[in-house]
Amino acid sequence: MGSKYLLVQQKHARMNPISSRLLVSSTLFSLSLGFSVYAANTNLTESFNGADGGTFTPKATTDAQGTTYTLLNDISIYSAGDTATQLTSSCFKESSGDLTFLGEGYSLIFNTINAGANPGAIDVTQADKTLTLADFSYLSFIASPSSTTTNGTGAVVSKGALTIKDSSYLLALQNFSTNEGGAFNSKGCTLSGISGYATFQGNSSSKAGGALYSSGDLSITNNSGPILFTQNSAKETGGGAIASSTTTTISNNGSIVFSQNTATGATANGGAISSAAAAGSGGGGGGGGGAQATPELSLKGNASVTFSNNTAEGNGGAVYANVLSLESNGEVSFFNNTSGSATAGKGGAIAIADNGTLTLSADKGNIIFNGNTVIATGNSPTTTHNAINLASTATIKALRASSGNSIFFYDPITNDPAAGNPPNPPATPLVLNEASNSQSYSGSIVFSGEKLSTTEAAEANNLTSTINQQVTLASGSLVLKSGVTTKFSGFTQDPNAFVVMDAGTTLETTAEDLSLTRLNINVDSLDGTKKVTVKTSGTNKNVTISGPISLVDAQGNFYESHNLQNPQVYSLLDVTANGTGTATVAAIPTTITPAEHYGYQGYWSLAWTLSGTTQSAKATWTQTGYTPNPERKTALVPNSLWGNAIDIRSLHKLMKNHTEDASVYQHFWVSGMANFFHQDRRDSRQGFRHLSGGCVVGINALMPSEDLLSLAYCQLSGRDKDHVVTKNYSDIYGATLHYQHTESLFNVLDTFWGHAQTPPKILSLISPSQHVVLDAHLTYTHADNHLKTLYSSLPMVKGSWRNNNFGIECGAALAAEALSSLQKISYAPFIHLQYFYGRQQRFQEMSSPESRYFEPNELINFAIPIGITFERTSKITPSKQSLTFTYSVDAYRKNPEGLVGLVASDASWTVLGANLARQAISAQLSNHFLFNPFFETFYQCAFEFRGSSRLYNFDIGTSFVF
Repeated sequence: MGSKYLLVQQKHARMNPISSRLLVSSTLFSLSLGFSVYAANTNLTESFNGADGGTFTPKATTDAQGTTYTLLNDISIYSAGDTATQLTSSCFKESSGDLTFLGEGYSLIFNTINAGANPGAIDVTQADKTLTLADFSYLSFIASPSSTTTNGTGAVVSKGALTIKDSSYLLALQNFSTNEGGAFNSKGCTLSGISGYATFQGNSSSKAGGALYSSGDLSITNNSGPILFTQNSAKETGGGAIASSTTTTISNNGSIVFSQNTATGATANGGAISSAAAAGSGGGGGGGGGAQATPELSLKGNASVTFSNNTAEGNGGAVYANVLSLESNGEVSFFNNTSGSATAGKGGAIAIADNGTLTLSADKGNIIFNGNTVIATGNSPTTTHNAINLASTATIKALRASSGNSIFFYDPITNDPAAGNPPNPPATPLVLNEASNSQSYSGSIVFSGEKLSTTEAAEANNLTSTINQQVTLASGSLVLKSGVTTKFSGFTQDPNAFVVMDAGTTLETTAEDLSLTRLNINVDSLDGTKKVTVKTSGTNKNVTISGPISLVDAQGNFYESHNLQNPQVYSLLDVTANGTGTATVAAIPTTITPAEHYGYQGYWSLAWTLSGTTQSAKATWTQTGYTPNPERKTALVPNSLWGNAIDIRSLHKLMKNHTEDASVYQHFWVSGMANFFHQDRRDSRQGFRHLSGGCVVGINALMPSEDLLSLAYCQLSGRDKDHVVTKNYSDIYGATLHYQHTESLFNVLDTFWGHAQTPPKILSLISPSQHVVLDAHLTYTHADNHLKTLYSSLPMVKGSWRNNNFGIECGAALAAEALSSLQKISYAPFIHLQYFYGRQQRFQEMSSPESRYFEPNELINFAIPIGITFERTSKITPSKQSLTFTYSVDAYRKNPEGLVGLVASDASWTVLGANLARQAISAQLSNHFLFNPFFETFYQCAFEFRGSSRLYNFDIGTSFVF
């Protein structure tokens, strides 16, 4: 763009006072950023886009005191250099001192840079001089250079430490280097303070570190945003995403993800990370040379860590390291990582080099290995599950999980054979769940084959883990599940720790004695043929079980098996010594009573036999009873009668609303009705919820005697649910008859007492004009119920039955008396007697191994509601409102309860229906609006409260006068 120059003024608002003073004597620079030598502190204001024409001139400085660039706005450099006219050097180059970029909250973007054999974006060439980039909104290095620049050397190279900090977003995408570090290569690297995200994607190196390479300490720390390394690749020595030959620390970050990174080449180790001593220098930032301390890789205090689908053709599908420590993180996952090529690799997820150590500590979340494999693609291709491989002199330093957390090995651990004949394994012992820094560990170390397919589970190598160390279980649990074999050099157990084993699993020692003090066997794994095996293959070594053997139900379902209604005999345990060694089983009770559980009750009897150096145990089950779990015990069937009772009471309220409050007495009406009822759990009685709604159609007719007769039909849909796993869907049909008669109160009382020899004085106080309204209801409903039980661990079962219900209600209310003639408000006290009878039919659930039968139930409830109604007639609109308060006492009740049993056995139990609080208070509001002499609308809403339940009712409808 030529040599046009601009004068940088002091007026820029973003400059601090120091920057302003430094720039009092203005600095000239070109619009195209072209110049040769600059002062130590320079402002950047202009961008470059090669698509607009012009030639980009690189920016070079040689100030031994260092150079600082300060951004005054967003800066981007696009399409600088191409195949024909490559840049003569990096976009920014410092040859003598430190180099610093201050973003001041702006963005700096390098996109599609071709500088030939030079780094595309930034190059600090003086040994041990640093490069710092800080305070950017976006910092991006994209294809700078891309892989089409066949002699490219990455985006950023620093012969000293590289620091990127305190920025919002960092992106390194599709950069390429023929040396180490596809994106960044430095002697030390720090990435910290990224608040948005940092993404390294599609970068590649022909040597090591597809995204990052550091010959000095590498630190990725204190980044609150997620950090993603994906689809990066490296060759030769590996490290598909990161390669470091000294200390690497990844700590106190948000989520960390390494996905789909690759290390290609027979000696390329670490599909995602390689942390190993450098074989030599590599023309990059740090070079090499000289003896180095053992490299250490630490991932600590991160919110979560994920390694997935990474591949190394050498060793360590995800990580290859001399020293690896995973501590104090949230959940850590190694999923579907692979190592190997023509010959099988080592360490599907992790490979630890000779003399290396491994620390796995599940402090704040689980550590999971699943789907990791080693492959060989030669003449006889193989795929074998493997989580970790330890070289022959490598050891596990710590394997521990805090309370509530676990380390899951769904893929096995392998250990290269020790040298010597016989082998001489490392002398370093391993203490599982050993306390550290005053923190105790009581979680679970789990080896399991449960994630394998049937074909995979048939291959012993997919199930066998080997650790060539003397192991002590100090606390928590060592769990062996689903056919695995776990081998240690020797094994001992603290009396307070648990070894938990499935039938079909093996715990073996290969060189020393094996001693157990507390063995738990998972009864859910017993099938009559598989058994637990505890043995030693070491020459003349002993096996001792000196503590209790417990039969535990890990899943909580074993005692639900209907086989247990009859005596059962299971092969349980083999204890085997080798050579002249002995198998000792001491102080083991012959009768074992299971811990408290649901299902079939009983006890186990152990019988021991000795054959050679093997002690074998068989367990015999004897049943004594049955205790249903809450999922089986459902009270929703008898409680369906309470739902029917609630529907009948609501129907009676709706009928009275159309007689006492209606503006006209002779009419046809249609109404929607909805009920919402919740019953709390009380003592041993389950709570439940009842919802119902539907349509009611009725007719009111005025008799010649001026009595009122009402008839209605209803069709409702109901939904009931208990607080466990059962639901009921019901269709309810019913009819109700309501009769209302108005009579003088004096005549009513005179009928009872008027002919007495001494009539009560109250008769003389009653006005002949005072009337009383007498009414009666007779209702029948029929409910078709459809029960569905969604067991959490058993097959779903269904059943259907019918309920028949009758409701009778009669009462009396004083005719409305004016409370305020001015406001047209009146009141009317009342008293009612309510009787409900409901019966549930006997039924059996549809054919299923878990089917139950339910004997008949019935509910009888007699209640006495008393209350008062206030009524107001509007002076403005043709409407009428009423408000009713009621107090009700259930004077007599027979709660529903009945016998429930299992069809498959003789197990049965009594189910108690809900016992509602016997006293209730309620409020009801209703409104009638007469649009014209022939059409009226109405609604009512009510709330009832009991000590254990709440009921909400809402009705809305319309009337047609005839």
